[in-house]
Amino acid sequence: MKKILIILFIALLTTPLFSTTYYVATTGTDGAGHSGAVGDPWLTLAYACTRVTTAGDVIHINAGTYTCNTGAVVALGVSIEGDGDTSILTTTALTSDVGYGDAIINMNSEANANGSHTISYLKFDGNDLTGGMAINSINRNNVKIHHCTFIDFNWSAVAWAASGVSEAADGAPSTYVTGSEFYNNTVTNCAGMSGWHRGALLCGGHQGMLIHDNTMIEGQRGNQEVCGWPIKFWYWGGWMLGCKIYDNYLELTQYSGFFDFAIEGCWVSGLEIYGNTIIGSIDMNDQLMGLGYDYSVWVHDNTIGPATHIVSNTVLSGLTIEFQTDTYIIERNWFRNLSPAILFTPRQDLVDNVTIRYNIMTNVWADGWYKGAIVVNGPLAGFTMNNLHVYNNVISAATAASTESALQIFYNDGVMTAGTGIQMVNNIIQNFDVSPMNITAGDIIGTINFENNLVYNCGNSNVPTVTGTPDTYTIQNNIVGQSPSFVTDGSDYHLQNDSPALNTGKNLSLSTDYDEVAVSNPPEIGAYEYTTGGEANPIIHGILMLNGKIVMYNGKIVRR
Repeated sequence: MKKILIILFIALLTTPLFSTTYYVATTGTDGAGHSGAVGDPWLTLAYACTRVTTAGDVIHINAGTYTCNTGAVVALGVSIEGDGDTSILTTTALTSDVGYGDAIINMNSEANANGSHTISYLKFDGNDLTGGMAINSINRNNVKIHHCTFIDFNWSAVAWAASGVSEAADGAPSTYVTGSEFYNNTVTNCAGMSGWHRGALLCGGHQGMLIHDNTMIEGQRGNQEVCGWPIKFWYWGGWMLGCKIYDNYLELTQYSGFFDFAIEGCWVSGLEIYGNTIIGSIDMNDQLMGLGYDYSVWVHDNTIGPATHIVSNTVLSGLTIEFQTDTYIIERNWFRNLSPAILFTPRQDLVDNVTIRYNIMTNVWADGWYKGAIVVNGPLAGFTMNNLHVYNNVISAATAASTESALQIFYNDGVMTAGTGIQMVNNIIQNFDVSPMNITAGDIIGTINFENNLVYNCGNSNVPTVTGTPDTYTIQNNIVGQSPSFVTDGSDYHLQNDSPALNTGKNLSLSTDYDEVAVSNPPEIGAYEYTTGGEANPIIHGILMLNGKIVMYNGKIVRR
């Protein structure tokens, strides 16, 4: 008991016993003699921030529109709140690019510090792209931004980083920012491009950052050459460790060349992306292990891709995986209307230990340079790919589209120098016009396994095409030319009770299927285990129905 009392006493000494709320109003007055009390508010946020410097205190912005032409510099521990979308902060003069601290709200420290800020219930208006950015935060821990609206900023809504990450391709920051959370915000048209693409949320050097329950839409500027992305990890120095991006709606509305990113990042480890609806690609560069996490990137339980096919002549991928990659897990995602669903561009680097399991890739198109569902290409220089495991997916091409193969590994203008452990097992593959799997580097890859797949309506008589002679090439136990007998081809890929995919898979010691139903031995081929009456309980884009009730949404059991 004595120890508990001592701890409580220390906590009281280090935590403010009282906090005060100060007010800003359109009817207020700045200057000496005005207290900022509810009946005597100040006029501007910038002035209020010069007066409110005690940790734990709050500045409340009353309803109204405030033109902020001087950036507010926020003291450690001070929070800012408003009345929601009626408390509007805008600017006609704060136009600088990210990284200069010239935002409406600035929370910047020279060295890592405990910011302990909350910014909430405000609307930030960039005044038709006049404003550079709404919030800038550097080296501040424990900052939470929530229930805010951001519209029409030229460069970014929020630029948020540890110091030194903007050009940190040569090394990680010495100290990471921690305790960061960005949630329940709405962000529209707040990311620009000049020399490099910014993010509406531009962040780097965070450990454990949470980004969730936001709606972020970019690409409204009519030309992707001037548009940024919803989320971007800072330039070439993202360095994001143990971060989670979940339950968001993210959309990029313009595509040009490879620029189809809803999330772009580099130098990541322990990054988890789940429960999102994403119209645009997740593009990651340099996925690292050895930094204290069991995976570099884990992408699961998302819906990725537009609801209908967007006719274009460019790449529109679901995942783009660039440069070095180690232990990347992709599972239980619904990829729709993409070309390709997953694209690897490792350049001269090593890709090792990538698992793609229990996903649905539906209506795969071939609009751009890379044709297929899963495409591996190494432009520029030699690359190595080891241990690519493609297990228990449904991979279905759009009919009458030149979609080539479900898995494509080829040279293009680069060179594959080595590889081994390419496994494609227990997948349902249909409607690809060249073959179910096409590898043009077979003489370089040590081991290729194509086993226990169900292949239907594919070219080359439903048989893979492998150019060259691998050291070991196993092709066995595949079901060829038989319809998988889906409940509804195109929307519900559960199996009917007459499906040849029932109990014909290879035991891979996997635990749960797309529905998170326990996997039997032997398992089904495809993304779903069959259960009696299972065809009446479809998951469509992340929703599981049971007897007419929603029991799971985006991988979460809700039991309604």
